[in-house]
Amino acid sequence: MSTKLDDLKAEAKQLGINFSAQIGEVKLQEKIDAYYESQETSGPELMAKVEAKEKAEAEEETVSNGPVKSISDKQRRQLKAKEKEQADRKTRVVTIVDNDKRVNSQTEFVIVNCGNMYYDLGTKKIPLNVAVEVAQGFINVLKNKYMNAHVQDNKTGLFKTTRRPRYTISYEDMNPDN
Repeated sequence: MSTKLDDLKAEAKQLGINFSAQIGEVKLQEKIDAYYESQETSGPELMAKVEAKEKAEAEEETVSNGPVKSISDKQRRQLKAKEKEQADRKTRVVTIVDNDKRVNSQTEFVIVNCGNMYYDLGTKKIPLNVAVEVAQGFINVLKNKYMNAHVQDNKTGLFKTTRRPRYTISYEDMNPDN
């Protein structure tokens, strides 16, 4: 590391300027110059503009290049959680059929809860055997519900237990990617 960079970092610390440990000389010099300029002119207003510009540049790098090293793991997880939440909140028109023959003729709706440590879509009562608009998060939960079914083995004549999907989901909007 050069002595000029060390001197700039010491000066920035003395001025109370926040900077990354991997910052280069040019960027640090720009921050220091912007600080001095803000002291000469309107002060807090200019500093707020500089910080807003830096934040916008960081977000632009994140969006265009994906997560970059300057983003912490916590921020990266929050960004992924926000993207997942947006995907889970999109709605689709589906028909849900209960495959459990023991209760199939008696149930008229299913109660689904969708959420995690970052967001919660809540609990929803979804009618069965009817086309209805449902958030993708609830559909994903229902896709991952399984039941044990007893099936007779043709070779041995004995029954064995297999896992089968609890619900059959028919998509009415003809978008097979989910």
